[in-house]
Amino acid sequence: MSLKKSYVMAGLAALVLSAGGVHAQTPPAQPAASQTKPVESFTPSHLTVAKEVAVSSGLSRMSDGLMAQIITTMRQSGVDKPETKQLLDQILLDLQPELDKLREQMSDTTGRVFASKMTEKDLQAVAAFIKTPSGVVYVERQPVILEQLTPIIEEWTQNVESYVVTRVQAELTTRKLTVAIAPPSETPDQTTAKNKPPSEARQKFDAARKALTPAQVALAKEVALGSGIVRSYDGILAQVVFSVRSNGSRDSLFISNPELLPYLDEALKDLQPELEKLKVQIIDETAKVFAVAIPDADMKNISEFFKTPAGLVYVKQQPEILDALMPAMEKWTQRTAEYVNIRTRAELAKRGQFFR
Repeated sequence: MSLKKSYVMAGLAALVLSAGGVHAQTPPAQPAASQTKPVESFTPSHLTVAKEVAVSSGLSRMSDGLMAQIITTMRQSGVDKPETKQLLDQILLDLQPELDKLREQMSDTTGRVFASKMTEKDLQAVAAFIKTPSGVVYVERQPVILEQLTPIIEEWTQNVESYVVTRVQAELTTRKLTVAIAPPSETPDQTTAKNKPPSEARQKFDAARKALTPAQVALAKEVALGSGIVRSYDGILAQVVFSVRSNGSRDSLFISNPELLPYLDEALKDLQPELEKLKVQIIDETAKVFAVAIPDADMKNISEFFKTPAGLVYVKQQPEILDALMPAMEKWTQRTAEYVNIRTRAELAKRGQFFR
């Protein structure tokens, strides 16, 4: 049983890109930005402030990460000669103006999604806060928060998986049922990370986390909850439950005896109070990461902003923004990967070079 790695700050799963399998001989026109709904009319000022907020939220920067993954995939796609690798790097460098246009298209789409979910007045209020000293700190510290939080969430997720599997099997045993549900397996990367000694930065972070006062953690928890970041934990828990149920349902016992499935569902349902306690644990850990990353004075200002009408709207609309943006992001990524792949192959072919 495995879970997709969760990029918490953005709330979007990483897309696995592949440049292989595209055989068209001529490059298509540059992909237009995907619309998540029929084209809406927004004033220029509405779109401008929406894009500004989108950039600060980190969502519009997702296209940069996805583009980097596309380029990395291209560089690893069957080029084994040093001279060909150098040529490929130069071609990709020459393509930067075109890639910048593709990023701008996705940025425009992201801005339109924000504009469709928030009024210009609310967006202006969010943008105004972002420009304050505390707002600047909040935006600038997001990458640090994500860097420190990601391994904590990954470890928590793995522990939750193991706990749920063990508890479910115990519950089924009390009902005189024996069901073999495969325990979660550790990936090579997880094994390497676990055995690797903590970096100096990690040691400093752990020391700072232990020195936090209850008041600091409580204030940071307000911000963590207000930011909407902890919503992802509900999704992780739901995925764990789904994975356990799917894993068990593939067992021959459930296939030949589908009437036993309700017992599994009942066992999983009985675990909900315990899962809520596990969620409280990761929320506390998240609050500590926030508390270490953001100074107390800024934390207080950020917490106050999330309680304002515009701050409340901003947090409330995040799920809808993500839901609207996901299909557009996926479509843009697929078409952009294809475009980059075909353009790169075409440029290599002009120079008598090919992927093996």
